[in-house]
Amino acid sequence: MALGVVALAAGAVAAVAATSGGLLVAARRDAAASSLARERLDALRGGPRDDGADTVAAAGALFTRTWTTTPGRGSPDRFVVTLAWPGHGVALASEALP
Repeated sequence: MALGVVALAAGAVAAVAATSGGLLVAARRDAAASSLARERLDALRGGPRDDGADTVAAAGALFTRTWTTTPGRGSPDRFVVTLAWPGHGVALASEALP
């Protein structure tokens, strides 16, 4: 009986550890995606403001990054950077004066 309880407890601990590990990987990739999006937003604010796309490897994943600019015509220009990777995605937006 005691051996059965120990086996169930060990199974529960293993399940929690596996779930926690997966969540840590997801959090690391989310943080990397946000950092890559902020990096592109900074480049758009300070340099050429053309639409584009590229692929970036970071945090053990391959990210597809796309960005679009919308001229403000008297108001701030708007930028949107989108990153996608298998099963997830994130988008950040910002504005800057022309």
